[in-house]
Parts: sequence; structure tokens; C-alpha cells
Amino acid sequence: MNKASYKGIVGGNLARKKALPGDTLTLTIRNEESDEGMYAQVKRLNTMFLLCYGFFPQSIAVSPNHLEILKQQGRRLDITVSEEAAKAIGGYMDLTGLPRVTPLVADATLDLFTVVARFEFRMDDMQELLTEALLAALGGTGEP
Repeated sequence: MNKASYKGIVGGNLARKKALPGDTLTLTIRNEESDEGMYAQVKRLNTMFLLCYGFFPQSIAVSPNHLEILKQQGRRLDITVSEEAAKAIGGYMDLTGLPRVTPLVADATLDLFTVVARFEFRMDDMQELLTEALLAALGGTGEP
């Protein structure tokens, strides 16, 4: 059995969500009351985006001040898959195509309480993502 690629899963989920090229999918957390640190909030948003859209965001934006602090602390948003999860999804998905990290970026329009996860569905990516989604739906990867 051929495994679906990550791009195929992204393309299929974009199609199911009725996303169009040019759409920017976002998910925002704004929390002035939590005692959780910004890094914990970023990690939680990354998980929430995955649960909402079925794939990882291309980036997570924070205020420039928070980005500088996170960089000084050596914080990254690595995407890790536990062994248990890898066994569960590895049977139908090629895990080599998963992104390894969700980039953290600065957005000067954000205050100190807000983080935004983003995924831009660009026209340039449409054909590849939708072709991969079609191949995944047909049970193949295009590989011999």
C-alpha cells in the first residue's frame, strides 16, 4: 500500500475546508489573564491549528519583543511526533514529508498578549497540493 504524503494531506484538507488559492488561514489566541508564558501559548496555538485544519501552520507570529526573548532563550517550535503516534499514522502517511519546525516570526501589529498562526494557500502551490491530495485519495503517491 502506498502512503499519503504530507502535502497530499494538506491539499485534501484545504479542499475539504473549501480554501481557495490566495486564502490565508489564521488562528489567533489572545489571553490577558493566563499565567502561562508566551512559549507555552505558542505551543498550544500550534496544536490548536493542527486540530482545526489538520496540518501545521507555516508560521506563528508574536510581537517583536516576545520573539527577541524567545530567541535569547533558544526556543524553537520543533514539530515532534511521538513513537506511539508515528506507529499509528506511519501506516498510512509518509512521515518524511512532515515539516520539522514551525517558524516563529515577528509581527509589529501584535501586542504582548496575542499570537497568530498562519498558513498561506498560494496559487503557486495549488497544483502540487491538489495533485498530491488526488493521489492520496486514489491510494497512491505517484511513486512506482
